[in-house]
Amino acid sequence: GHALIAGLLAVFPPLFAEKVHWALLVLALASAGHCMVRAWSGRTDARALLLLPILLGQLFVFGFYNFLWGVAASLWCAAWWCRVPGYRWHHRLILPLCTALVWSCHGSCVFFFFALILAIEVSAPRPSPLLRSLWALVAFTPAFVALWYFNAGQKQDWSGFTFEELALRLARMEWSVWYDGSRERVMSLALGIAMLIGVFFALRRGAGVRYRRRWPLPVLVVLFLVAYFTIPDDTGYANFISVRLASLFALVLALWICVQPLFPKWATAAIGGLAVVALIGKLDIAAKEGTQARKDRDVLMSAAATMRPGDVVLPIWRDDRWLYQHRADVLGLSLPLRLLENSECNKRYFPLVWDDALPE
Repeated sequence: GHALIAGLLAVFPPLFAEKVHWALLVLALASAGHCMVRAWSGRTDARALLLLPILLGQLFVFGFYNFLWGVAASLWCAAWWCRVPGYRWHHRLILPLCTALVWSCHGSCVFFFFALILAIEVSAPRPSPLLRSLWALVAFTPAFVALWYFNAGQKQDWSGFTFEELALRLARMEWSVWYDGSRERVMSLALGIAMLIGVFFALRRGAGVRYRRRWPLPVLVVLFLVAYFTIPDDTGYANFISVRLASLFALVLALWICVQPLFPKWATAAIGGLAVVALIGKLDIAAKEGTQARKDRDVLMSAAATMRPGDVVLPIWRDDRWLYQHRADVLGLSLPLRLLENSECNKRYFPLVWDDALPE
């Protein structure tokens, strides 16, 4: 994600480069979800629209671009592996390269990719699924070791959300909220109803599916749900773990819905229509938020006009909305400045650490 944005910034003005990056990421996520569904089931229909509001959830608005590129890469690579007809030597070489691609996007996505590969191996009508699964484990081992080594020096925060808080956040579908849960209640309800319809008919239609293809994805759904309730929200060098895991839980659940045998036409249309309603509603709120954001941008640009290149700026905000805490970056659009706005300045993965004693 950072490398792509840096390349776009070398070609386009900053604000336009960011919009191009958004467009590319949306296309990548939509394409990856479509490829995965088609590779697994051999077809797609309106149910695949359910993937869009899930992939473009809170993480997208919060700017977790590297993680989302990792999700897209995982889905692309898993779709390729799902289509591999045999098990030849060059496939054994390509799988580690796919793992490296996912790792280069975001290390934590390697676990998601590995889970998809195991689900494919168990469900696919191929010889020696155990040997293929063992080779997958070998192919992923360097990435797992690198991730462990990277996070080994960072403490875990086990004092995050309680079980009741996590359950309430999941029930409210906060992982899908862009700006304000109260304003997006209708959209969350539409998305929730679409998923409930999908689960109902997936359970009914899935009963007739061959056993090996019936259970791997539901098992992944359960595993991600368990991980959501057990893994701390601040793990290693990553935070917002609960939002990431809730999003992956919903994504795998939607994939399971999409790959089942055909639903009744009305159910398929309802799922796709409700998903579109949820997404359109969020885009409408985003347009209104953008109006206010443009006003803030103009204020910042006026402030930047009073500064000189190289000035040191320490922004102080009274607005507690998370999305607006990084708006001081706009100051650097017109001239180079030193912005001291990083709220995580004692994290080891940042090049400048102010004080090790600062609270996290």
